[in-house]
Amino acid sequence: MTSVAITGANGQLGKELVKTLTEKGHKVFSFSHQVLDISDLDSVNAILKQNSFGFLFNCAAFTDLDQAEKENNRAFEVNSLGAGNLALFCKQQKVKLIQISTDAVFSSDEPKFFSPNEKTNPVNVYGRSKCAGEEFILETYPEGSWIVRTSWLYGRYGGKFVHKILSGVSQDQGKIQVVNDQYGQPTLTSSLAHFLAGFISDPPKLGIHHFASPDYTSRFDLARAIFEMMDAEPLRIIATKTRPSKNVAPRPKFSLIQNTNTQMTPEFIVGGWRSELAHFISEYRGSK
Repeated sequence: MTSVAITGANGQLGKELVKTLTEKGHKVFSFSHQVLDISDLDSVNAILKQNSFGFLFNCAAFTDLDQAEKENNRAFEVNSLGAGNLALFCKQQKVKLIQISTDAVFSSDEPKFFSPNEKTNPVNVYGRSKCAGEEFILETYPEGSWIVRTSWLYGRYGGKFVHKILSGVSQDQGKIQVVNDQYGQPTLTSSLAHFLAGFISDPPKLGIHHFASPDYTSRFDLARAIFEMMDAEPLRIIATKTRPSKNVAPRPKFSLIQNTNTQMTPEFIVGGWRSELAHFISEYRGSK
């Protein structure tokens, strides 16, 4: 049994990771943002030092893209300074740190898959603040840290877009407009949690890793696939274009990441987005 800590434990990935690691027999210390503000170094030291653990998974983040544009300072406090504070703590305590990051550190107009070591180019505050957090960690504690970037997370505990579309199925609310010019790699939180568990049992090389569905889709096609799998009328999903607005964070057309490091856990390879979605929908329907 290994003792681990999870920050941001009430978020969709945090909850999934608590469940997965507990089921694998690890002792899990979980901290929600209500209990631990990672942007406060004194709080980080005072609270985390109360327990002994060998790994810390940082799932805490300011993830609301539009709100981050309005609360620039707070986004950087959590996503950059907070990540750095955890790196400082982990270095001092000789704890391994796994930082969860995002495909939003990249942007392109063409379907290019970015490798882990390519130069970042975010287009919004959220992406820039997560970039800064990565840099803080790699400068502070490169000898004991991993950064895991992922994309379009969803699962039993969250995933705003997927659950919004699911609610549209049940509410029978007529036509639903969905953009067809934003592309990403829908990734199940349960698959990512399983992958992260491997960092304890078989640690990979330190540095940056990518984990997401190996193929990609548009939000429009994802929404239609959800309707099809729920036996709803997919033609209710109507395509629309992204409309730039001063009240909305810029979105990259593509922010695709290449899973160059999935071979480090040969017992687990993530499936394509459609097969993963079908698995999730089957469980979702079974829970209703």
